[in-house]
Amino acid sequence: MSDGPNAEDVFWVEPKERGVVKPEEFNIPRSLRRALNKKDYKVTINQDFETVIRSCAELDQGRDETWINETIISWYMDLHHAGYAHSVETRTRAGELTGGLYGVSVGAVFCGESMFSRATNASKIALVHLMARLWGQGYKLCDAQFTNPHLDQFGFHGIPQKEYLKSLSEYRDYSCEFSGSSITSSASSSEDSSASPSSTSMAVSASSSVITSGELGGFTGFLQSINQTS
Repeated sequence: MSDGPNAEDVFWVEPKERGVVKPEEFNIPRSLRRALNKKDYKVTINQDFETVIRSCAELDQGRDETWINETIISWYMDLHHAGYAHSVETRTRAGELTGGLYGVSVGAVFCGESMFSRATNASKIALVHLMARLWGQGYKLCDAQFTNPHLDQFGFHGIPQKEYLKSLSEYRDYSCEFSGSSITSSASSSEDSSASPSSTSMAVSASSSVITSGELGGFTGFLQSINQTS
Protein backbone atom coordinates (compact mmCIF):
# COMPACT_ATOMS: atom_id res chain seq x y z
CA MET A 1 0.00 0.00 0.00
CA SER A 2 0.96 3.67 -0.21
CA ASP A 3 -0.15 6.82 1.60
CA GLY A 4 -1.55 8.33 -1.58
CA PRO A 5 -1.28 8.58 -5.36
CA ASN A 6 1.76 10.86 -5.17
CA ALA A 7 3.55 8.99 -2.38
CA GLU A 8 6.91 7.48 -3.28
CA ASP A 9 7.03 4.81 -0.57
CA VAL A 10 5.16 1.51 -0.54
CA PHE A 11 4.53 -0.54 2.59
CA TRP A 12 3.02 -3.94 3.38
CA VAL A 13 -0.09 -4.45 5.53
CA GLU A 14 -0.91 -7.76 7.24
CA PRO A 15 -4.35 -7.57 8.90
CA LYS A 16 -4.73 -9.46 12.18
CA GLU A 17 -8.19 -10.48 10.94
CA ARG A 18 -8.66 -11.32 7.26
CA GLY A 19 -11.93 -10.76 5.36
CA VAL A 20 -12.75 -13.87 3.31
CA VAL A 21 -15.60 -15.84 1.79
CA LYS A 22 -15.83 -19.27 0.18
CA PRO A 23 -17.87 -19.47 -3.04
CA GLU A 24 -20.51 -21.62 -1.34
CA GLU A 25 -20.83 -19.03 1.47
CA PHE A 26 -21.43 -16.09 -0.86
CA ASN A 27 -24.71 -14.21 -0.52
CA ILE A 28 -26.46 -12.19 -3.23
CA PRO A 29 -28.69 -9.50 -1.66
CA ARG A 30 -32.28 -9.58 -2.91
CA SER A 31 -32.12 -6.05 -4.34
CA LEU A 32 -29.03 -6.97 -6.35
CA ARG A 33 -30.73 -10.05 -7.78
CA ARG A 34 -33.24 -7.76 -9.46
CA ALA A 35 -30.41 -5.76 -11.03
CA LEU A 36 -28.74 -8.96 -12.23
CA ASN A 37 -31.97 -10.14 -13.83
CA LYS A 38 -32.29 -6.95 -15.91
CA LYS A 39 -29.41 -8.14 -18.11
CA ASP A 40 -28.77 -4.57 -19.32
CA TYR A 41 -25.04 -5.11 -18.91
CA LYS A 42 -22.27 -7.49 -19.87
CA VAL A 43 -19.25 -8.64 -17.87
CA THR A 44 -15.78 -9.23 -19.31
CA ILE A 45 -12.46 -10.32 -17.86
CA ASN A 46 -8.94 -9.07 -18.53
CA GLN A 47 -10.02 -6.82 -21.39
CA ASP A 48 -8.93 -3.54 -19.79
CA PHE A 49 -6.84 -4.28 -16.71
CA GLU A 50 -4.94 -0.99 -16.66
CA THR A 51 -8.08 1.12 -16.94
CA VAL A 52 -9.64 -0.85 -14.08
CA ILE A 53 -6.69 -0.39 -11.69
CA ARG A 54 -6.37 3.29 -12.60
CA SER A 55 -10.10 3.76 -12.07
CA CYS A 56 -9.74 2.16 -8.64
CA ALA A 57 -7.05 4.75 -7.86
CA GLU A 58 -9.14 7.76 -8.91
CA LEU A 59 -10.30 10.28 -6.32
CA ASP A 60 -13.92 11.34 -6.65
CA GLN A 61 -16.95 12.26 -4.56
CA GLY A 62 -17.20 8.76 -3.13
CA ARG A 63 -13.46 8.22 -2.61
CA ASP A 64 -11.33 10.93 -1.01
CA GLU A 65 -8.19 8.84 -0.57
CA THR A 66 -6.38 5.99 -2.32
CA TRP A 67 -3.58 3.59 -1.47
CA ILE A 68 -2.70 2.99 -5.14
CA ASN A 69 0.24 4.92 -6.59
CA GLU A 70 2.23 4.55 -9.82
CA THR A 71 4.64 2.05 -8.27
CA ILE A 72 1.78 -0.23 -7.26
CA ILE A 73 0.15 0.15 -10.68
CA SER A 74 3.43 -0.84 -12.32
CA TRP A 75 3.82 -3.91 -10.11
CA TYR A 76 0.28 -5.09 -10.77
CA MET A 77 0.66 -4.53 -14.50
CA ASP A 78 3.69 -6.84 -14.35
CA LEU A 79 1.61 -9.43 -12.46
CA HIS A 80 -1.15 -9.08 -15.04
CA HIS A 81 1.22 -9.60 -17.96
CA ALA A 82 2.62 -12.65 -16.15
CA GLY A 83 -0.89 -14.12 -15.84
CA TYR A 84 -1.39 -13.69 -12.10
CA ALA A 85 -3.44 -10.49 -11.80
CA HIS A 86 -6.90 -10.30 -13.37
CA SER A 87 -9.67 -7.77 -13.86
CA VAL A 88 -13.44 -8.14 -14.06
CA GLU A 89 -15.22 -5.38 -15.97
CA THR A 90 -18.90 -4.42 -15.93
CA ARG A 91 -20.02 -2.75 -19.16
CA THR A 92 -23.14 -1.43 -20.80
CA ARG A 93 -24.47 -3.53 -23.64
CA ALA A 94 -22.71 -1.03 -25.93
CA GLY A 95 -19.39 -1.77 -24.23
CA GLU A 96 -18.88 1.31 -22.02
CA LEU A 97 -16.95 0.49 -18.84
CA THR A 98 -19.10 1.30 -15.78
CA GLY A 99 -17.35 -0.58 -12.98
CA GLY A 100 -15.04 -3.40 -12.11
CA LEU A 101 -12.46 -4.92 -9.81
CA TYR A 102 -9.04 -6.53 -9.91
CA GLY A 103 -7.04 -8.99 -7.87
CA VAL A 104 -4.40 -11.69 -7.85
CA SER A 105 -4.85 -15.43 -8.31
CA VAL A 106 -2.76 -17.70 -6.06
CA GLY A 107 -3.60 -21.37 -6.59
CA ALA A 108 -7.23 -21.76 -5.46
CA VAL A 109 -7.29 -18.38 -3.69
CA PHE A 110 -8.28 -15.12 -5.35
CA CYS A 111 -7.02 -12.03 -3.51
CA GLY A 112 -9.28 -9.11 -4.35
CA GLU A 113 -7.53 -5.75 -4.25
CA SER A 114 -9.93 -2.94 -5.13
CA MET A 115 -13.10 -2.08 -7.05
CA PHE A 116 -14.77 0.96 -8.55
CA SER A 117 -18.19 1.96 -9.82
CA ARG A 118 -19.45 4.65 -12.19
CA ALA A 119 -23.03 3.38 -12.28
CA THR A 120 -25.42 1.95 -9.72
CA ASN A 121 -24.51 -1.64 -8.76
CA ALA A 122 -21.70 -1.86 -11.36
CA SER A 123 -19.01 -2.99 -8.92
CA LYS A 124 -21.46 -5.31 -7.15
CA ILE A 125 -22.33 -6.96 -10.45
CA ALA A 126 -18.62 -7.45 -11.12
CA LEU A 127 -18.21 -9.04 -7.68
CA VAL A 128 -21.05 -11.52 -8.22
CA HIS A 129 -19.64 -12.52 -11.60
CA LEU A 130 -16.18 -12.84 -10.07
CA MET A 131 -17.58 -15.33 -7.56
CA ALA A 132 -19.34 -17.21 -10.36
CA ARG A 133 -16.02 -17.51 -12.18
CA LEU A 134 -14.20 -18.62 -9.00
CA TRP A 135 -16.81 -21.26 -8.24
CA GLY A 136 -16.83 -22.47 -11.83
CA GLN A 137 -13.06 -22.85 -11.87
CA GLY A 138 -12.81 -24.64 -8.54
CA TYR A 139 -11.43 -21.85 -6.36
CA LYS A 140 -11.72 -22.39 -2.62
CA LEU A 141 -11.44 -18.90 -1.15
CA CYS A 142 -11.84 -15.22 -2.02
CA ASP A 143 -9.74 -12.87 0.12
CA ALA A 144 -10.85 -9.25 0.48
CA GLN A 145 -8.14 -8.44 3.04
CA PHE A 146 -10.48 -6.54 5.36
CA THR A 147 -14.14 -6.70 6.38
CA ASN A 148 -16.60 -3.83 6.23
CA PRO A 149 -20.40 -3.44 6.13
CA HIS A 150 -20.39 -3.34 2.32
CA LEU A 151 -18.67 -6.73 2.04
CA ASP A 152 -20.49 -8.23 5.03
CA GLN A 153 -23.76 -8.26 3.05
CA PHE A 154 -22.14 -10.65 0.55
CA GLY A 155 -21.04 -13.14 3.21
CA PHE A 156 -17.48 -11.98 3.78
CA HIS A 157 -16.37 -12.51 7.36
CA GLY A 158 -13.20 -12.17 9.38
CA ILE A 159 -10.87 -15.02 10.26
CA PRO A 160 -7.62 -14.84 12.25
CA GLN A 161 -4.51 -14.22 10.16
CA LYS A 162 -3.07 -17.55 11.36
CA GLU A 163 -6.11 -19.41 9.99
CA TYR A 164 -5.87 -17.47 6.73
CA LEU A 165 -2.19 -18.37 6.28
CA LYS A 166 -3.04 -22.02 6.92
CA SER A 167 -5.70 -21.91 4.17
CA LEU A 168 -3.33 -20.12 1.81
CA SER A 169 -0.69 -22.78 2.41
CA GLU A 170 -3.26 -25.50 1.70
CA TYR A 171 -4.71 -23.97 -1.47
CA ARG A 172 -1.75 -22.24 -3.12
CA ASP A 173 -0.59 -25.34 -5.02
CA TYR A 174 -3.98 -25.95 -6.67
CA SER A 175 -4.09 -25.45 -10.44
CA CYS A 176 -7.07 -23.14 -10.95
CA GLU A 177 -7.19 -21.29 -14.27
CA PHE A 178 -8.99 -17.98 -13.77
CA SER A 179 -9.15 -17.05 -17.44
CA GLY A 180 -9.57 -20.56 -18.80
CA SER A 181 -12.75 -22.00 -20.27
CA SER A 182 -15.47 -21.59 -17.69
CA ILE A 183 -17.21 -24.55 -16.11
CA THR A 184 -20.76 -24.23 -14.83
CA SER A 185 -22.77 -26.74 -12.89
CA SER A 186 -26.33 -27.97 -12.96
CA ALA A 187 -26.13 -29.09 -9.33
CA SER A 188 -29.55 -29.84 -7.90
CA SER A 189 -30.80 -29.48 -4.36
CA SER A 190 -30.42 -33.22 -3.81
CA GLU A 191 -26.66 -33.04 -4.26
CA ASP A 192 -24.06 -32.36 -1.59
CA SER A 193 -24.08 -28.61 -0.93
CA SER A 194 -20.28 -28.56 -0.88
CA ALA A 195 -20.03 -30.13 -4.32
CA SER A 196 -17.75 -28.44 -6.82
CA PRO A 197 -18.42 -28.20 -10.57
CA SER A 198 -16.03 -31.10 -11.17
CA SER A 199 -18.35 -33.44 -9.27
CA THR A 200 -21.52 -32.47 -11.15
CA SER A 201 -22.66 -32.24 -14.76
CA MET A 202 -20.80 -29.53 -16.65
CA ALA A 203 -21.07 -27.10 -19.54
CA VAL A 204 -17.97 -25.38 -20.91
CA SER A 205 -18.13 -21.78 -22.13
CA ALA A 206 -16.77 -21.05 -25.59
CA SER A 207 -15.21 -17.75 -24.52
CA SER A 208 -12.81 -16.97 -21.69
CA SER A 209 -12.99 -13.20 -22.13
CA VAL A 210 -16.68 -12.89 -21.23
CA ILE A 211 -18.40 -14.18 -18.10
CA THR A 212 -21.57 -15.69 -19.52
CA SER A 213 -25.13 -15.84 -18.24
CA GLY A 214 -24.62 -19.61 -18.11
CA GLU A 215 -21.82 -19.19 -15.58
CA LEU A 216 -23.92 -16.83 -13.48
CA GLY A 217 -26.99 -19.08 -13.73
CA GLY A 218 -25.03 -22.15 -12.68
CA PHE A 219 -23.61 -20.32 -9.67
CA THR A 220 -26.88 -18.78 -8.50
CA GLY A 221 -28.61 -22.15 -8.93
CA PHE A 222 -25.91 -23.72 -6.79
CA LEU A 223 -26.38 -21.11 -4.06
CA GLN A 224 -30.13 -21.64 -4.17
CA SER A 225 -29.69 -25.39 -3.74
CA ILE A 226 -27.59 -24.76 -0.61
CA ASN A 227 -30.26 -22.50 0.87
CA GLN A 228 -32.94 -25.12 0.20
CA THR A 229 -31.01 -27.89 1.93
CA SER A 230 -29.56 -25.89 4.85
